[in-house]
Amino acid sequence: YWSKMTSRKFLVIDDEEGIVEVITMILESSFDNEILTASSGNQAIAILEKEHKKIAGIFCDFRMNDGNGEDVFNYLRKHNLNIPFALISTYEPENIKGFTQLTQAHSLNRYFPKPFGSEDIIQYAKLCLGVINAVGENETRNDLVKISLPIFLKYRQNKAENIYIKLSANHFVKIMSESTKFDQAVIDKYQHKGVEHLWME
Repeated sequence: YWSKMTSRKFLVIDDEEGIVEVITMILESSFDNEILTASSGNQAIAILEKEHKKIAGIFCDFRMNDGNGEDVFNYLRKHNLNIPFALISTYEPENIKGFTQLTQAHSLNRYFPKPFGSEDIIQYAKLCLGVINAVGENETRNDLVKISLPIFLKYRQNKAENIYIKLSANHFVKIMSESTKFDQAVIDKYQHKGVEHLWME
């Protein structure tokens, strides 16, 4: 599972070379994933045509020559590419016609205003990779019980519980919380990624 995670790539798109370098440095400081870069929307689309299955998340500016951020966003929607998209811009999405549906288009889509913080970039990258989610950070636990996915799905009751997946020897990620409604889509996502067991308190 971890090797699958690190084999995925990030795509950073901005016509300001300094911005691309900063985001790349931030990502490389915390992740081993390859960083692809583009200086225009059309250059990014050319990369997506070849690499879309390997891309975990996109960091994209709005105003660029030779294809802007909206062109990239529309390309994802037109081709039904399920890739998280972060708009990084001085322009708020509500004020850009093509981005009014930014967060509705994908549950992990986000907007970060410039200037952005390094922690914003790191946390979003973790979100894209599934290292954390809306529920919480990765945790170290010794009190969890292992259960296979088929058994869990067969016998689970219609109530939310604290559910984890295992990343490495003693590191777990909470993918669902007892304080939230049970979401079958979350289980389906990790099953699709090859997760065969869940861990429960």
